[in-house]
Amino acid sequence: MSKSFYPKLALSNINKNKKVYYPYILTCIFTVMMFYMMSAIRNNSNLDKIHGAENLKMLLGIALFVAAIFSIIFLFYTNSFLMKRRKKEIGLYNILGMEKRHIGKVISYETIIIAVVSLTTGIALGILFSKLMFLFLLKLISFNVVLGFDVPIPSVISTLILFCSIFIVTLVYNLTKIHLTKPIELLHGGEIGEKEPKTKILLTIFGLACIGGGYGFALTVESPISAMSMFFFAVILVVAGTYALFTSGSIAVLKILRKNKKFYYKTKHFTSVSGMLYRMKQNAVGLANICILSTMVLIMFSTTLALYAGMEDSIKTEYPNDIRISTAPGIDDKTEEINKAINDKLKQNGIDIENYTAFHSITLSCEHIDGKFKFLDQDANLFGVNSIDKVKICTIMPLDEFNKINSTNYTLNSDEVILYSKKKPDAFGEFIIGNGNENKTFKVKEKLNKVSDVQHSNYENMLDCYTIIVNNMDTLKSIYSLVPSDEQKYNDMDYSVQFDTKCDREACIALSNSIFENVNIDGTTVEARNIYEARDDFYGMYGGFLFIGLFLSILFLMATVLIIYYKQISEGYEDKTRFEIMQKVGMSHSEVKKTIRSQVVMVFFLPLIVTGIHIAVSFRIIQKMLLLLGLANAGLFILCTIGSMLAFCLVYGAVFIITTKSYYKIVSSAEKN
Repeated sequence: MSKSFYPKLALSNINKNKKVYYPYILTCIFTVMMFYMMSAIRNNSNLDKIHGAENLKMLLGIALFVAAIFSIIFLFYTNSFLMKRRKKEIGLYNILGMEKRHIGKVISYETIIIAVVSLTTGIALGILFSKLMFLFLLKLISFNVVLGFDVPIPSVISTLILFCSIFIVTLVYNLTKIHLTKPIELLHGGEIGEKEPKTKILLTIFGLACIGGGYGFALTVESPISAMSMFFFAVILVVAGTYALFTSGSIAVLKILRKNKKFYYKTKHFTSVSGMLYRMKQNAVGLANICILSTMVLIMFSTTLALYAGMEDSIKTEYPNDIRISTAPGIDDKTEEINKAINDKLKQNGIDIENYTAFHSITLSCEHIDGKFKFLDQDANLFGVNSIDKVKICTIMPLDEFNKINSTNYTLNSDEVILYSKKKPDAFGEFIIGNGNENKTFKVKEKLNKVSDVQHSNYENMLDCYTIIVNNMDTLKSIYSLVPSDEQKYNDMDYSVQFDTKCDREACIALSNSIFENVNIDGTTVEARNIYEARDDFYGMYGGFLFIGLFLSILFLMATVLIIYYKQISEGYEDKTRFEIMQKVGMSHSEVKKTIRSQVVMVFFLPLIVTGIHIAVSFRIIQKMLLLLGLANAGLFILCTIGSMLAFCLVYGAVFIITTKSYYKIVSSAEKN
């Protein structure tokens, strides 16, 4: 036998099965290209020039790991589908005289051809488009374009190692399956699963319990920190429940419909329910995969888009002025020295300022028990408290500075306070704070609904935060004196100065750096930050989030499209036989076609409906998690979620139309017979 026989036969088989092989090859090429591009961007030498490069590299590393795991699982999954479609053909080869070792050689050459085409084309396209993707990333993070083009060799090597390993593992799996399977089983392999599926009551109950548990966590979570800890557990429950309900719950519902004689014994319902009942056993996992992947696409894209779109709001909340100077003068107030040092720097640089604010404060982590605020020890981690809802952040400041900042004229006695809380302004009539052994009690004179932005706590989006206004600095110091001496270094008295400058970006950055580096006062720490470098950090982080969200969304969307396509092709070959049988028993062409179309539409859009439910239920817990990243604009997140859902529905509908054409081309051949 000629040495070229097996390669030629392998190439001929790929061409003859182009409806299933060409999409698979395109998917392999695209997956290789995407993985290489992400790796090339992470290994790009120009990345080190970007502000916040370490954080960006960390995010890209996470995305690269996810892409690698996705590639392994997804390519192995699609390979399994291909082998199922090829079993009859392989069995026929075996019956016609080809030994299994000969069939193994053909399969090996097919794998080699696909691997060579996928790797060479994928890496070539990756090299071609990686610069474009890098420029897109720079645009997202608002960084000036870096010229130059390089091909990171480590990225090429890691891509080759990963995908060669995947192709080798799939080849070994295929050869093992062929070796262990009898020829007659191969010949009828494509028909496995035609028996009526059994109702699995326990699996249905398990699925409902998982979905109920996951939804319960998502709908009842209160704290953003609790949301973060519960989210992944809720995701596991919902994923498990989705697979269980698609596998067993759908069959149970269809059997209930079949028992309803008035509904079932109608032409359209009879054929639809029967067809879906048999189809659900074979396609339940595929439908569940479509549902889960669609949910992942929408969540990743909508959240990263919302974070990026709301970035300026987050920056303004964190930095209401151009420069923010935080100092810790301690109980021995060195405010005058700090002010003099800052003013000296302003004069040296010849910079005029406006919107100047300055205030003293103490920010204390407290546990709220029986109406009292007890200081938390440094060792008592926030996550270690019995209930995270008991943890409160109290920022205490003197009245004269508060009135100056807010342009108010409140008055207070030594036993009175003014209370502000974004979440619960009417929670208390008294304010009691202390170390547990010794407390101070104040009457709440006023409960405010709004205060100046400069007084907002960094923890405000995560925990219940309170701004407490006391009558003067002496009262503030008396509260501070209750903090145990070994804890005062962790709960220091702060003096914050904020102002806007009448200068450009470079001068503002130079001023803040000069203050940070040169304002040195014994026993006092000084930290100066400016809005321009903070914006760079935000763009680097949130731009990186959006880039990775887009990257992974495209990967998962590609997987969704391919699963839908293969499902349509598979159903087309199965319905071709049913089409012929229904015509022989007296149904017209139009009735059969209408029935099959109705059946396909119902099954096709079922995952989309479940995806919509998952997204709606998960909105609350995701919105809570976004608070941890500084996005408090729920309206923006709603718009991004709705917009993402509408765009995805358009893509999903387009995929339905395109793949349905392939389905009808297969089925329509039965009409001609």
